Amino acid sequence: MTLMLLSAVALFSLRIDAFHVFRTPLHQGTSFSTSSLPMSSEVDQGGQLGATERLLLDKARGIEQRLGKTVKKDGLDGVRAFVWSVYFGANYVFTGLGALLVLGLAMNMAGYGYYFDAHGLNVDTLEHIRHDKFMAEEAARLMSK
Repeated sequence: MTLMLLSAVALFSLRIDAFHVFRTPLHQGTSFSTSSLPMSSEVDQGGQLGATERLLLDKARGIEQRLGKTVKKDGLDGVRAFVWSVYFGANYVFTGLGALLVLGLAMNMAGYGYYFDAHGLNVDTLEHIRHDKFMAEEAARLMSK
């Protein structure tokens, strides 16, 4: 038990050391001439910023990114709003179609079927639907002779 605990601590410390070996300081000789905050891509030239750090820096600049709303103030916010609305609309449409598919499969497993005709949606047993289809085909065959 003690050996397992010591090996876990050793692995954890090696893991931490491995991250510090390859890590370089973020602002190596970088100076910004403007008083405004730099873009996150300008700060992250070496690829050292994490996702959280990048989001916090963008939030400080007034850039907002969250599900359903992305504001970057670069002239494409209207396009982004349209894309988000298409995304959410497709999400609702495909969820509804999936629910209808599951409902149809459950009805078929229970022995019921549905069809559309001049009167709208008809729900009946599969046996009765097959019988009606057979009778309609026979009537059409006999009338064609």
